Amino acid sequence: MPDSHEFQAKILRGVVLLLFGVLGVELFILQIVMHEEYKGQSLQNRQVQIRVNAPRGRFLDREGQVLADNVYLADITLPRTCLTATGPDSTLSKLLRWFALPVDETLVRLNEQKTSGRSRLTLVANAEMPHIATVEERRRELPGARVEARARRRYKHGELFAHIIGYVGEVRSDELGDANDHLAHQPGDRVGREGLEASWEVELRGAAGLFLKEVNAAGDVIA
Repeated sequence: MPDSHEFQAKILRGVVLLLFGVLGVELFILQIVMHEEYKGQSLQNRQVQIRVNAPRGRFLDREGQVLADNVYLADITLPRTCLTATGPDSTLSKLLRWFALPVDETLVRLNEQKTSGRSRLTLVANAEMPHIATVEERRRELPGARVEARARRRYKHGELFAHIIGYVGEVRSDELGDANDHLAHQPGDRVGREGLEASWEVELRGAAGLFLKEVNAAGDVIA
């Protein structure tokens, strides 16, 4: 009998060791051999909420003629992660070189935007077509870079009615709202500063919206 019990114990130990061996092999395959593939799959697609500002309301005179409206410009933007502890990432480095931008001055400006809390940093404001074409045509080489439309206020009569209409300016830090509240002011927003632009701020600004976009690990919109 003792020999039988000892034999059964050996069999049990052997089965346990075999199971642990199989488990170890599976973990090795998943974490070492297939690591990059599974990492890529897990990061490939995710949904993010993108805030969309409402177009600012127009001013018309009593005859329906436009006094103030909006024109749309294209900005080249990058994610906050383009600035790392060791310096610009590969995308920012390429654009600094390709666009012949002053490195020190540009990095200071981007750092100021990052410190202000912006989710994306504007590398080139009011970009010209060669810059836009470069980003669009070489998107695979520039993960994270985007061409984004931005509204700019236009006063049809220049300074003629400036004392009445007023002007708009970028929101200050003390005017910012909850980052999770899409109706509140966020970094980079522009608000009325004087005249009717300030008095009718709520009505002119409207309500920002949200839509879901599918992005990859680099933050590029893919759907």
